[in-house]
Amino acid sequence: MIATPSAPGALLDNVGQILGYWIMATRTERTVVFPVGMREMRFHGPHPAPGTRVGCLVRITSLTDAFLEADVQLTVGGTVWAELRGWQDRRFDNDPRTRPVERFPERNTLSEARPGGWTLLHERWPDLASRELIMRNSLAGPERVRYAEHAPRGRRQWLLGRIAVKDAVRRWLWDRGEGPVFPAELRVDNDEAAGRT
Repeated sequence: MIATPSAPGALLDNVGQILGYWIMATRTERTVVFPVGMREMRFHGPHPAPGTRVGCLVRITSLTDAFLEADVQLTVGGTVWAELRGWQDRRFDNDPRTRPVERFPERNTLSEARPGGWTLLHERWPDLASRELIMRNSLAGPERVRYAEHAPRGRRQWLLGRIAVKDAVRRWLWDRGEGPVFPAELRVDNDEAAGRT
């Protein structure tokens, strides 16, 4: 059962999150997925109002190294509201050390704390699509805009710097008793006068 969010399109995004959770819970490799296609979508009524409980039945129809495919049936009050056939997610390589961050970003970091109070971050995502998923977990809306404004060659370093700073700040907060903190909750800006972040 899932609840209908108020944002347009968020109900179907929740279905995608269920598929993402399934692959992380049942596989140890290539657990990063991103929706890339849908063969057929049928809707049998108006969109459920925000807060409406929606039954979600997912049937995995195919799983290869490259793709996850599923059929989905969504019901409201026991009546079929939508049928999604041929939902297709692309599977990406991922480093096992990023898995805790993919599952619980509010409690884990991509970087490693080093003696002397500095942070070391290795890029552990092998392709641009995986970097995009890491970016979306790490940056909030305005930061995503700034990321997109960078020339493609500069994005990698800019993103790595933001992640390292956010991880260092979150560790500092956790050492002082703070609870879970998502990286996107923190904002990092450059000090233009000093020329540094």
